[in-house]
Amino acid sequence: MLKVLTVSEVLNIFNNIKEVDNEKVDINSALGRVLAEDVVSTENLPGFKRSSVDGYALTSKDTYLCSESMPAMLKNKGSIAIGERPNYALKEGECIYIPTGAMLPDGADAVAMIEDCEELGDEVLINKPASRWENVVFEDDDVKVGEVVITRGTVIEDRHIAVLAGLGITEVNVKEG
Repeated sequence: MLKVLTVSEVLNIFNNIKEVDNEKVDINSALGRVLAEDVVSTENLPGFKRSSVDGYALTSKDTYLCSESMPAMLKNKGSIAIGERPNYALKEGECIYIPTGAMLPDGADAVAMIEDCEELGDEVLINKPASRWENVVFEDDDVKVGEVVITRGTVIEDRHIAVLAGLGITEVNVKEG
């Protein structure tokens, strides 16, 4: 049966609600828990220029006016792995294979998509011009210092754990969900 409460009875109920205790847990144990406080970034992400596609890092001016019928031919200087800091600065007429997420080498200002390239031994044919900064994510494009990346009250999902790990955060304050 429906029971109607007075305003003072409702306020009394609200005033007697106890806050659930928070506990600090490892992010791998936080799945499904409720975040007890905002998570604020202490660093910029990604922290370096990186490729947004699989392809070849290059100097954009080397590809001006190229096409499938008249490709730009660049010297292949090898490859960069994800997590690796390039130890080679590209020069004019050179390119280097770069996977999605890898750090752009010095001297590169664009990435040509792998679909627009053809590897021929020590050389790579680029079949489409690449504009300056095309397929490049800048240093603080994802997250900036001081930005709230996950708000208090959020139920932690896999994607949140990935963000926390990316920021180097290993523990969070949570409460039961």
